[in-house]
Amino acid sequence: MSGGGGSIEVELEAVGKRIGELRKSAGLRLSDLADATGYTTSYISRIERGSAVPSLTAMGTLAIALGVEMATFIEDVPEPEITVTPVGEGHELHLRDGYRYRVLGPLGAERPFVAMVQNIGTEGQVHRHYGERFILVLDGSLEFVFDDDTHRVEKMGTLHYGAHEEHRGAATSEEDAEILIISSPAIL
Repeated sequence: MSGGGGSIEVELEAVGKRIGELRKSAGLRLSDLADATGYTTSYISRIERGSAVPSLTAMGTLAIALGVEMATFIEDVPEPEITVTPVGEGHELHLRDGYRYRVLGPLGAERPFVAMVQNIGTEGQVHRHYGERFILVLDGSLEFVFDDDTHRVEKMGTLHYGAHEEHRGAATSEEDAEILIISSPAIL
């Protein structure tokens, strides 16, 4: 997975390509993997091309059907190390879509998660990510919308969700909301 730029497309293509390689090396056709998982051949094909975002459950199901650990779909995870990020420090990350994050701890897509701090304004932001997110509201309050399902999260409240579906987050407080994001797997 790519360590720079935060490009979701590159990471999806890499994961999908790896799933396709494992399927082919096991001598399985798309229809064989579909039968083993209960997913359609179309869905698995879209995952392999990087045009569909598999949930962690789907990745787990595919891993079981292919006889591998789910971590095989992403790069090897290094041993944990101790990292201290002083207050106000961290890597400033500015993505081309205008989002800004302060990344806490070391960067690297080979890590099992990444922690980031982000300010979200009242205009909101639409997201679609790979993996799962855990959000802790540090200041202000937020509203997250998943399809027609709305969740309001107050200061020190949390939200945990599969981020592969499109969702929107916006501050409901007068000032920007500040949030801590734990993203798994790491995408930076």
